[in-house]
Amino acid sequence: MAATTLVRARVKSQRVKKVTRILDRMGLKPADVVNMVFAQIEQRRALPFDVADAGDDYAFQEYGVPRAEMEAFEKRRAKEIAAERKAGTIRTIKTADDLR
Repeated sequence: MAATTLVRARVKSQRVKKVTRILDRMGLKPADVVNMVFAQIEQRRALPFDVADAGDDYAFQEYGVPRAEMEAFEKRRAKEIAAERKAGTIRTIKTADDLR
């Protein structure tokens, strides 16, 4: 049997619960995923996925949307939201049924 090492990490409890449920549906355990990621890092000598910055350049990094286009969209959307608030037509969405 190959030697193993215990790896410990602090993760938010709520995240562990959510991820564990998802992995259960996939037939995986958190340790399986850690081993898969470690194997990919070892093989690639890099992370096996892109780490997108959630800052201003996120839309460009993920979708190729130029900053100017994103800023124009945000301005248009802000005006639409302001108009909806003024008209009292903003809906509260709590469940998927509220979208129907």
